[in-house]
Order: sequence, then structure tokens, then C-alpha cells
Amino acid sequence: MRLSDHDFLIWANFMTEFGENLRWLCGLRKSVSFVARELGINRQQFGRYVNNKSYPNTHNLIAICDYFNVQAADFELPHSEFSQKYRKVSLLKQGPAQRTLEFPLDAYFRQSPRLLERFRGDYLIYFNTKTWPDHYMIAFCRVFSREDATFFRYIIRGREPLLGNRILFKGGGQAAKFEHNVFIQSYSKPLAGPLVSEIISIRDWKHTDLLPSRMMSTHIDTNEILYKARLWRRLGLGTDLRAGLKASGLVRKTSPRVSTMIRDILEGPDFQVHTV
Repeated sequence: MRLSDHDFLIWANFMTEFGENLRWLCGLRKSVSFVARELGINRQQFGRYVNNKSYPNTHNLIAICDYFNVQAADFELPHSEFSQKYRKVSLLKQGPAQRTLEFPLDAYFRQSPRLLERFRGDYLIYFNTKTWPDHYMIAFCRVFSREDATFFRYIIRGREPLLGNRILFKGGGQAAKFEHNVFIQSYSKPLAGPLVSEIISIRDWKHTDLLPSRMMSTHIDTNEILYKARLWRRLGLGTDLRAGLKASGLVRKTSPRVSTMIRDILEGPDFQVHTV
């Protein structure tokens, strides 16, 4: 089945909505230059954020969120939804004493992107789901670097097995390396705020085609804390976005789209979903 232009644009829009929403917020102030000076961010660099040519590191993202009193995850909302939600946003800048870190491990995620150079690229992430026990969930994920941090974005789109309702999850976060481990903190829409903590142990950086991870997350319906494992399958660099989107979603466990090797791994005891 050919991927529609609408589905293809989901990913592109997801990657560009940040700048449009930030530009709208700046319109509530004197100018973009005024906001950049208030935040202490280089004017040219801030202009790159507004024009979707760059994404802020965690330190600058927290400053922007505090300044406008918005949530980081909401920057990925469609502009019409974002502007409606924050139409009455306070125009008063919060003082330093009022700031709270939305990402409490921020300092650990600010590190040279060179440390995760071998981790950058595109992945399909496979995992079991409590909601649809006869299916695997597959996310298309892209890991990339900006300034002094490593970021990632992911998307899952498909349809429910029974009712056929559309499924769309998208989110992102940051990754940091410590010894042989990659630590990941991420958020997901339609949920908000950091809700996933994940660890990938990599003993041999020359063999990263299949990477198992351990994670804790929040169930979207029950708010239960879930412990589970996921399998990251590396696709390489510059994967065609249409192909990545088409591969994401819900797949029956018996589907030929899932190789025997991956199925054997996912059906192992370590990859079952547990409630904490």
C-alpha cells in the first residue's frame, strides 16, 4: 500500500512545528531580538530556532519554556492547537528563583555529540504492548545531534486491530552516554512531560545492528508504571522517511514483516511487559 502524502507530511510537520510555535510566542513580545536578549541567547542562534534551522539544547529549551511559561512537549503540537492553548499565556517573565527544571537530569544530557556519534542514525524500535497483546508496536526513530547534545524524534502511526481507529504517537527526547550505557529520557504525545526512562547497554560499538533496552513508562489509559524491554534495529543513516513511516505501527506477531530472529527475542521473558 502506497503511503499517502498526508502520512508522509506528519513526520515533516512534527520536525518543524517547534519553530512556528516559538515564532508565534515571540510575536507576543516586542520582537524576536528582544526575546533573544532577554534570554541571553545569541540572536543568530535564536533566529535558527525560530526558522527551524536548528533545535535548542536542553539548557536553552528550559530557558525558553520558563520565559513563556509553556511545556516543552507542547512545542510539538500543531500550531492551531498550540496557539489556542497558550492564547492567554502570561507575558511576565519568571524570575530565576521561580524556575523549575522540566528535565531534572539536564546536566547529564549536555555532553559532546561525539560521544554518541556511532549511535546516530535511524532505527525501528520493536516492543510488546499491554493494550494489544497479539501485536508488536514499532516506532520509527531518528537520532541526531545539535550543539552540545544528542536528540531523537520518533513516530508511530497505524490503526487499531479491531475498530480500525487511527493511532498516532510521536515524541522525542535526549540521549547521553556513560561508560557502556546510553541513557534516554523522552516524552510522548498525546501524553505530556517526560515519562520514559530507558537504558541501552552497548558493550561493542562495532556491532549496533540490534540493541536491547530496558525502560520504565506510563500506560496511556491506566497510568500504571510499566517495566519492559525494547529492541532497537538500526537502519543506517538517511533512511527514506516514507519507508520508515510505513514500517511503523502495529504488526501482528505472526506477520512476515517480523523476522524469526526478532520474534524470538521479543517473545523471550525479558521482553514481556510487567506492571511495577
